[in-house]
Amino acid sequence: MFGGDGLAFLDGKTIFVENALPGETVEACLLTEKKDWSRAKTLKVLERSPARVEPRCRYYGRCGGCQYQHVEYAEELRMKEAQIREVFEKFSGIHKGISGIVHGKLDYGYRRSATFQVIHEKRNKAPSLAYVSKDNITPIPVQSCDLLNHSLAGVLQQTPVIGRGTKKISFKNSQDGKIYADEKEIFFPVTLLGQRLLASSRAFFQNNWEVTELISQKISEVVSRLKPQTFMDLYAGVGTFTFLCAKNIPKIVCVEENSHAVTALRMNREALGWMQVDVHEGRVERVFEKIWREGKPSDALLFLDPPRQGMDRKLAVFLADSVKAKALIYLSCDPATLARDLKILLGTGNWRIEEIVPYDMFPRTKHVEAVAFLYYNEGSSGT
Repeated sequence: MFGGDGLAFLDGKTIFVENALPGETVEACLLTEKKDWSRAKTLKVLERSPARVEPRCRYYGRCGGCQYQHVEYAEELRMKEAQIREVFEKFSGIHKGISGIVHGKLDYGYRRSATFQVIHEKRNKAPSLAYVSKDNITPIPVQSCDLLNHSLAGVLQQTPVIGRGTKKISFKNSQDGKIYADEKEIFFPVTLLGQRLLASSRAFFQNNWEVTELISQKISEVVSRLKPQTFMDLYAGVGTFTFLCAKNIPKIVCVEENSHAVTALRMNREALGWMQVDVHEGRVERVFEKIWREGKPSDALLFLDPPRQGMDRKLAVFLADSVKAKALIYLSCDPATLARDLKILLGTGNWRIEEIVPYDMFPRTKHVEAVAFLYYNEGSSGT
């Protein structure tokens, strides 16, 4: 199950068992009991799965960050791929076209950014950095994290100066190993696939650079094959996928609402000399329909990388009903919301799924990235 829980049944009731693996026999205690399901916690493993390993992290089981440190990485990948297939079949009726899960070389030490709760103790004592526990409420002070890149992990050994009023802080890792906090606006270099970009300390940037490169290579292959004349990057951020995947395209439209990301995006456009990039600052849900109706570029390729909650329904319906383009590529960090949105996009018959590729962007956690490639059905009734 998603989240690393084992699945058991008792008298017809489903029980989600924390820290249990398929095929194991465990001794567990009930934590929550509902009418149709219960949640339990493993106390002792009586019959051990061959895939079980000892977690590396001393906070594992209390911290809410990781869910798969107790299983071999190969088995984690197998479980995630099965879960992806189940989600798309259950929520959007998609049975075919789902590729095997793609992963990078690192299952630890891959994270290039992290957000912490800040615990201020006595006035003369440095504040502590904490993750959130499994209850999603209680902070857990940490002095190490095996998921962090080596240089980023240094913030946990030598806590930087943090303002007394700061309750939450994010740190990002630059190309040269320097660490930047979001307390100040700083633009720093990142190089992916040989392309130097500027990111902002106060804007989103992809966390796992190696897997981001793998995703970019796949998208670039599709873009090169389809040869669109217009590339529309919705939820564009600092322009990562525009500048990695849309080379030699005559017209590019980027839409982004975060002002810090927009500043970095424009700086990247100027530095690279990509003057064909038209930048629109604003929420995609508010501005895209007007942009589309003014141009209606039928030779366009749309790329979407929305936040975890996905698109709102109105935008999904508009894309399904009124947008005719060569292709639509949807990158999602939540397979359930992707499946929900795909059900709407595919509902009119204007679009078809060519392929869905899952990526393990966040090893040892429950999160899985997925990219859906949709092509327009020319014989459909869409406009």
